[in-house]
Amino acid sequence: MLVLTVGDGVYMFTLDASIGEFVMSHERVRIPERGRIYSFNEGNAKARSISHWSPYDRGGVVNAVP
Repeated sequence: MLVLTVGDGVYMFTLDASIGEFVMSHERVRIPERGRIYSFNEGNAKARSISHWSPYDRGGVVNAVP
């Protein structure tokens, strides 16, 4: 699964192994306003900008400005 945002919504893509490509599986993903449980991967919470990324990681990002 690949989750992507470009500033206008969140979209989820699932790998279709038969064609070797990610296809959109969910559009406009939203977090419920209320819920009993939430879970997020906050492991990179300190690295809020691309300037904290290694040059190797920045290399795959178009127009990456540290």
